[in-house]
Amino acid sequence: MDITLFNFRTFWEANADEDYREDTIRMSIALMTFLKNNNLLVDIDPFNEDGSIKEDLIIRKSNVTDEGFQLFVKPVNNWWNALDREPPRESYYFGEWIDSCCEKVFYIFRRPQYLF
Repeated sequence: MDITLFNFRTFWEANADEDYREDTIRMSIALMTFLKNNNLLVDIDPFNEDGSIKEDLIIRKSNVTDEGFQLFVKPVNNWWNALDREPPRESYYFGEWIDSCCEKVFYIFRRPQYLF
């Protein structure tokens, strides 16, 4: 089953507040940049030619590597949940948090005992 892991439009339309929508764009760019830079995406480019996020972007399980899927299972899900709890702005810088958290998880996946 090819489950949907990320649907930009669904996140963006979840709230009409402009700050929320701006945060959604920044979070999406940070996450997609990490996935793209670490070659975790398969047959999909999340960005327009100008570097903006594609408004119709949908990432399915078939669009990520096994490691990319594992990031969505827990770390990315936890990140979204933390942001939904509305922590103080200064406590989460999008690019820094996703890089830090996912790099740690990504490192664990890449250790020899986890490779099959």
